[in-house]
Amino acid sequence: LSEEYQQILENLQEWHNKKEPEPECSQAVRRNRQLLAEKGIPYLQFYKVIDFSEHMEEAQASRLEEALLAMGILDALIVPAEYREAVLALDPGVCDRYIFSDAAHVKQSLLEWMDVDAENDILKYQSVSNILSSIGVYKKGMHEDIGNTWIDEKGYYRVGVIEGTISFEYKECYIGVRAREKF
Repeated sequence: LSEEYQQILENLQEWHNKKEPEPECSQAVRRNRQLLAEKGIPYLQFYKVIDFSEHMEEAQASRLEEALLAMGILDALIVPAEYREAVLALDPGVCDRYIFSDAAHVKQSLLEWMDVDAENDILKYQSVSNILSSIGVYKKGMHEDIGNTWIDEKGYYRVGVIEGTISFEYKECYIGVRAREKF
């Protein structure tokens, strides 16, 4: 019983020390985010302010999250447009990916598949929904303008001139509180 009790205490301590899962990032990205905080430049991590729609199946959610990760969008920072010049003029030795809140909208967008987790903050909701509405959703046979950045339901994607595929082996673990808790 003593050994079992000790094991339970160790498991409990391990759970207390666990952090919420975060995508891996380089030291330059970590330094950049610290510098943004020091300079008082507000930002949100993309994956922390969105969630999958309730009707989305688990396999489709995994494909979508893997595509967002491969595209470099999953952990990109959402920054108000008025901070564009300050962010892009940061010190050498730091780097990151940014999505500015003034992105152009497309007709068919990620708003179909995602919900904004804005916690009753209308400004955050508007900023994030503007960004989601700028990433197109491609459906077979579609002829409408979906822009140069899109994802289809299989997880294939385009970012500008680059198109990519996913492994179909990824399991969602960052988007949405449920996925992070499960992970």
